Amino acid sequence: AAQLAIPPRSTATEVKPFTVDEARAILEAAKDDPFGPLYGLALSTGMRLGEILGLCWGDVDFDKRTIEVRRTLVRVQGKPILTDPKSAKARRTLPLPAMVASGMNDQRAFQQAARLLAGSRWQPVPIATGNQGEGPAVVPDLVFTNSTGGALHGKYVHQRFQRLLQRAGLPIK
Repeated sequence: AAQLAIPPRSTATEVKPFTVDEARAILEAAKDDPFGPLYGLALSTGMRLGEILGLCWGDVDFDKRTIEVRRTLVRVQGKPILTDPKSAKARRTLPLPAMVASGMNDQRAFQQAARLLAGSRWQPVPIATGNQGEGPAVVPDLVFTNSTGGALHGKYVHQRFQRLLQRAGLPIK
């Protein structure tokens, strides 16, 4: 019976990237936004949100001006899990443009200030790994965290980005 069934066709949604002018408007609106470096990284590299949220400081090489995409952050039953990227091709080294490197330095300073402000409340949440052979949980040195060092939630970042698009006078995508 299964061989006779006709599987449903998946409909691919067309990705419409931002124009140069739209990207400029986003970056201008994000100047004072705490997530500005995250948005700049996304716009300049094309990294997926999960890849950005799974980015650790050890993946960023300021001397060589590169970023290594080694993992992605997903949520399973509400808990963050670091796992391998979707495909072998997704594991890659990307150039780090000077403007983005500057934003990443700002992010590092912002994170260090947040760590001092949080004091003993700064306790990164252990994140499980979905990879074979690794321990049950790691506490990574994530580039983008919440105010107490835990992993950001992708839905929260997406909602903030939608509000940023409105501030920039752009249609929500």
